Amino acid sequence: MVSLQKEKKIRIMTIRTFEAFAGYGSQMMALKRLENDYPEVHFEAVGISEIDPNPIKAYKAVHGDIPNYGDISKIDWNEVPDFDLFTYSFPCQDVSSSGYQKGFTEGSNTRSSLLWETAKAIRTKKPKYLLMENVKALCSKKFMPDFQKWLDFLSEQGYSNKWQVLNAKKYGIPQNRERVFCVSVLGDDTYQFTEPFELKKHIKDILETPIDQDTFYNEDYLHNLHWFDNSGKHHNNDDIIKLGNVFQSNHQSGIIYDINGCCGTIMLNHGTGTLVGIPDGNGGYKVKKLSSREMFRCMGVEDDDIDKMIGAVGKTAAWKLAGNSIVVDVLYHIFKTMFVK
Repeated sequence: MVSLQKEKKIRIMTIRTFEAFAGYGSQMMALKRLENDYPEVHFEAVGISEIDPNPIKAYKAVHGDIPNYGDISKIDWNEVPDFDLFTYSFPCQDVSSSGYQKGFTEGSNTRSSLLWETAKAIRTKKPKYLLMENVKALCSKKFMPDFQKWLDFLSEQGYSNKWQVLNAKKYGIPQNRERVFCVSVLGDDTYQFTEPFELKKHIKDILETPIDQDTFYNEDYLHNLHWFDNSGKHHNNDDIIKLGNVFQSNHQSGIIYDINGCCGTIMLNHGTGTLVGIPDGNGGYKVKKLSSREMFRCMGVEDDDIDKMIGAVGKTAAWKLAGNSIVVDVLYHIFKTMFVK
């Protein structure tokens, strides 16, 4: 006896997107990955806003000729096609604990206050979904009043808002990177962030093979180098293992990480780079900084896209781009909960 089963038709949902402060398009990278995994969703980029030349080149190399509307403060949103998803990872320099701490009060003319320019897009277009990302300090005592003012604005526009601090190492990436994410859905309060899961990947899994010799530090430069003396390792929640520091002051930018754990937050302004200890075969370590490819891998970027970006802007410029973006894997899990039922 042959049982007959009707073929299930998949209804494809097309989500039109606009990336403000787009960078190299980490949001679109996550959306395309989701599209590849789940054929019922399709994402179409209708525009971006970005003014920095190198991220623009990198974005174009990866995503193609998506219309760039430039300076967000000068956009006439009536001239922009409608969109369903609006992402806005606004500048963090005046919020970050390692930045200028000038804040983002509306009308203050700081770089971080560009957040309020996105209100024009939200009022005009009323997209169904919004995603914001910024540094953890956004929800600190100092900046929470302005953050709450922003949340109140969104509520007045009819959005329900869920925000949470998420750490990349809890979503499959060997980097201790905490960022605030806020998901806003027009008229719907059912969104819940994905539960974190065990980290199974470590720094050693993202290193290039063979290791680029140019990324090793010259021993003459490391005259202040000292290794920690408690069996050579400091542990922090079993994910971060600190081997030593290149500075006597033990400044965060000089930490040397064990490749069997995860690294600290990759940052744009650390001139030393993210440092790791490579076993030298004699019981000691050689110090290297993560290459541009390794840093991008630690941001969840796939090698094909890394090749395109390095080809577009060069290794040095690409190295600077990596620390100023969003981890793709974290975005993937946020969007999966948004769009895959």
